[in-house]
Amino acid sequence: MTSKVWPKKTAESVKLIIPEAYDPYNGDVLNKCFIRYDADKGCFLVVSEGDEKTLDIIDSRDIIGASVEVDLFGSAQINSLRRQATEQSTDSSTNSPSDRDDNEPRTDEVNDTQGAAILKIFAYPRVHPSERSMLSSCGASPPKRKPNTEYRTASDEEKLGSRQAHHWQFQVAPSEDLSGLSTLIEAIRTISKPGYNPKDKLLVLVNPYSGTKKGTQIFNDIVAPMFMEAGIDYDYLTTTSANHAFERMKEQEKDSKIPDVSEYDGVVAVGGDGIIHEMFQGIRTRSDCDEILSKLKLGVVGSGTSNGLAKTLSHASKELDSAIDYAFLVAKGNSEKMDLSQYETSSSKYLSFLTFSWSMIADIDIESEAIRFMGFLRMDIWGVLSVLRMRKYRARFSYLPPSDESNHAVTKCPSINKPIPTDENWVTDESDFLLFWASQVTHAAEKTHNSPNSKLNDGVFEILVVRKNVSRLRMAMILLGLDSGDHVNMPGVEFIRCSAYRLEPITPGSFNDLDGEVIE
Repeated sequence: MTSKVWPKKTAESVKLIIPEAYDPYNGDVLNKCFIRYDADKGCFLVVSEGDEKTLDIIDSRDIIGASVEVDLFGSAQINSLRRQATEQSTDSSTNSPSDRDDNEPRTDEVNDTQGAAILKIFAYPRVHPSERSMLSSCGASPPKRKPNTEYRTASDEEKLGSRQAHHWQFQVAPSEDLSGLSTLIEAIRTISKPGYNPKDKLLVLVNPYSGTKKGTQIFNDIVAPMFMEAGIDYDYLTTTSANHAFERMKEQEKDSKIPDVSEYDGVVAVGGDGIIHEMFQGIRTRSDCDEILSKLKLGVVGSGTSNGLAKTLSHASKELDSAIDYAFLVAKGNSEKMDLSQYETSSSKYLSFLTFSWSMIADIDIESEAIRFMGFLRMDIWGVLSVLRMRKYRARFSYLPPSDESNHAVTKCPSINKPIPTDENWVTDESDFLLFWASQVTHAAEKTHNSPNSKLNDGVFEILVVRKNVSRLRMAMILLGLDSGDHVNMPGVEFIRCSAYRLEPITPGSFNDLDGEVIE
């Protein structure tokens, strides 16, 4: 965003009363300030009138919205202005009542005695450790932010924690012409949310049962207020049963009172990866599937057990992984293309957005459902059991290495009923596998950095393979390394890059685990 977009003259003509946090009242005198934009740093500056001293810095990357409200009930500042106006009219001989008509004001100063315009800037800065107290760390009170007059450095960025609400509020100084105020607000919105279209309408699907069953609470306490601040227009639906999201994404009957998903510009899932899997399978059934996938934006506020896609998106955006961080990304409105893949079995086809696992990882994910009540800890417990068992599965694995042309292009795999081509660089390998995990995202879960080299939109699978010739200790170390990505360079770990693949299990017993769901 260049400085040409910023209406400098108009913005600086809108005078604001300096908040007490910046400049405690000097008797009855209310000092003024204005908003300036530093295009090089991408920050808004709160600048005092006259000496032009920087009072605070607001990073545009933290802002999700801006608006003006009218306070009709007055405030201490308004009362001060009233008193100031009365004193001026009493002490000034040029403004005495005898020199004015009965219907003229007692002073030339413009004053709002019935209300005041309030400029609000809604922001969610990441909290610096110095701003955290013992109570805020325990969640008892929000961190207190002090005015900041220095730009953040790269080293500061590394120390910042999750985002927290910190909204700026300025009383607009009385003026006969406030037309510049709307221009100022629109400029703040445009610079802070360059990818957001205010005409967009979203459909929000809330799964109240995913993970720790906090989906509804997260929507009410975080998502809905944030969307209101960001000016986002949306409808929402709380799912009530399995496959509810699947049915909602399907084409609606022409006489249905429920708007078809094609009428929306984006869909936001408040839940885990399971509801996203349902949504994509519903879209796949549509006659306009390709059109919907190319048009529809997808947002995720993770509230499930794993939250793999939500974590992948936040990681790619250099954000953290709390519900407020996830919701912030959606509210900002930035988007980019991401890879989807199609999986085919002997009787069905599926859309996939996350991972496919078979052998050990699939066993851990699916079999640990027996202790689902333990949350993500169930994965660790079943992981220990799987290492002790060290099941080996034999399979025939064929894959097509990526080419320069495969990037950003659709790679077609031969139907499952047809043989692998012998003249198109396909590679086939029959082996015993302990672990087989194909990924198109960096994270399969919030605590699982399984594929650090994956990209959102490169048309490539990164397939993690561990064959039978590793010890139990080595296998345990590999599983432990998945949390941080340290497994990548461990002995026994292979990563195979490809644009298409086929897996033909020879040894029965494991699961086909697609995006955390069992398929045929």
